[in-house]
Amino acid sequence: MGAGGQNLMRTYYSGPDAVVTDASLTVNPPSGPSFALGDLDPDQLHISTESDFYSTATIYFGIAAVTGVLGCLGTTFGILEKNWWIGLGGIAVAGGLFLATFIPFVLRRDDTVYVLRGVHRGVQVLLYKSASEAKTFRIWYAVREALESGC
Repeated sequence: MGAGGQNLMRTYYSGPDAVVTDASLTVNPPSGPSFALGDLDPDQLHISTESDFYSTATIYFGIAAVTGVLGCLGTTFGILEKNWWIGLGGIAVAGGLFLATFIPFVLRRDDTVYVLRGVHRGVQVLLYKSASEAKTFRIWYAVREALESGC
């Protein structure tokens, strides 16, 4: 009990993207989802990794396919018009577009995200997600510490 008989809420983690108190985990406060710690199963908290590789790959390979079609159309037009310069130009444009999309795909940054999941009121839920491994572990640790402190 604090001064004047008020309960003081202890904060275990406070950041712009999440707040962990002795009562709850709130993501993207003040309007984001909030999870009552008393409703979390402490044995079901775990961190895993996810990747956006397949969605990213789909986008880049879709663009690559379009550029391949453009190259084929340029070549076909060049053959039909008997003007190889137009065909070579179409192939060059398609190759340039392909390289402009494929090189960033090959050189892209790591798209791994760290996900904190748990069981809240009997349902498996995503509690927190970040590209920062350290931040995700800090939030996991804060939730564990709050739960062990008597939530």
